[in-house]
Amino acid sequence: MSNGMPSVTIMNRSRKGDGNTVREFSVGVQLFITTIAFVFAQLIEFNPSTLTLPVYRFFNNNAGGHFFTISEAEKNTVIQNKPWLRFEHIGFYAYPAQQPGTLPVYRFFNNNAGGYFFTIDEAEKNTFIQNYPWIGFEQVGFYAYSSP
Repeated sequence: MSNGMPSVTIMNRSRKGDGNTVREFSVGVQLFITTIAFVFAQLIEFNPSTLTLPVYRFFNNNAGGHFFTISEAEKNTVIQNKPWLRFEHIGFYAYPAQQPGTLPVYRFFNNNAGGYFFTIDEAEKNTFIQNYPWIGFEQVGFYAYSSP
């Protein structure tokens, strides 16, 4: 190539003509192609649901206790709109989607006291839903192992 970059010559065997096809690539183009191929291969194997994400911890200045969220968007909304929930730090890491051996961590809000309640226990979740209407089930917060 005449672009001033060093070039690499690659010979491929072909059934046409003399049996050889000669291709010339600049090193920059070859590195770009190699990089794109590597990134593409990584994206095919990348599954964000199998990775842990930070779980953000807030302190509830009104009710005491803590609020946790795995959602970056929810974290930002809470910081902007709920000043009584003071962001502390990343509390730990958990899964955003269920993985083998993990269980959902259920999140409840106590409408009377203003605090949050979390449980990994399915029976306890059902008991609260059936018997304590002032403690509202919100969502699955994240997924975790029941023991280390």
